[in-house]
Amino acid sequence: RTEIQDLLNALYEKCDDHGKSEKLALQAKTMGSKAYLKKRDTEALNNFTECLRLAPVDSSLLPLAYANRSAVLFQMGRYKEALQDMDRAEQSGYPAALQHKLLTRRCHCYLILGEQDQAKASLEICKKHSEAVSPDSKEKYAKTVADLEKILANAAVSQMMNTSQEVFCHPSLFKGENTVVRYMTSAFEMSFFLQSE
Repeated sequence: RTEIQDLLNALYEKCDDHGKSEKLALQAKTMGSKAYLKKRDTEALNNFTECLRLAPVDSSLLPLAYANRSAVLFQMGRYKEALQDMDRAEQSGYPAALQHKLLTRRCHCYLILGEQDQAKASLEICKKHSEAVSPDSKEKYAKTVADLEKILANAAVSQMMNTSQEVFCHPSLFKGENTVVRYMTSAFEMSFFLQSE
């Protein structure tokens, strides 16, 4: 297996037209960032995807492009795909100094998807990471984490209320409610006869 990989690497080095270019990948990333800031999500998504296609395997642009594309996907409401790109960014060496961006975005995704257990676990990681955040980002990060904590608490209360409402719901009656006897189905008919002596 390693021999095949070594052969492929040697052939890759000799090939002039392998389609990978750090310079072109950087241009695509820059264009993606500009489009993202202008809220042109589809254009940004395409540019970050192009950056990923063009970047060499060992490029430092790969984790940044995955993270940026996850931000676009989040903005587009494609939360599961955003989570996948966050994982890819981390697996490809996303810088520790920027990690807080992925952590809070991941927690937001889980909250929106209604995955409260994962959101809670992500929030705990966010709290533990607060010491590693740079001083210039610390205040904003602390506010974001506090906001996430409030959202998670509200979601838990809301879920408890929904659960309690489900428990106390009355079953629906076949053919509606009887007009004579409350909480009885109208499919049941009651009649009585007076017997004369």
